[in-house]
Amino acid sequence: MKFTTEYLIMCSDAESFCDSIESLTHYFCLDSRIKMRNGKIHFGDPKIEATYKVNRGEIAEKKQSYFQISFSIEVDGEVVQKDIDVYIDLLKAIKVLIYRVEWHILTRYRKFGIMQHT
Repeated sequence: MKFTTEYLIMCSDAESFCDSIESLTHYFCLDSRIKMRNGKIHFGDPKIEATYKVNRGEIAEKKQSYFQISFSIEVDGEVVQKDIDVYIDLLKAIKVLIYRVEWHILTRYRKFGIMQHT
């Protein structure tokens, strides 16, 4: 079973902080539990491996930029609940980092078709 969560992160264009995909990836890795490389993210105890994709764009008329981030995990067998719990902890850790810089997030959980503004 595959679970995918997407975040649309809105930030001000006036900021030079995390103004590229590379700098955003480095920022997430400030949490020592998060390791990101080549589209893979490792997190937690027990460790999980998820995939991630990041796109960046701009909304010129609002003087804003955004990051669209997608996290996915494949789970199966007896470890499903443990893996899902660690995946949820990963998403919480990412959200904490996003809130620290006072960005806005729109979240979409693809598996469940739920959209939630946080």
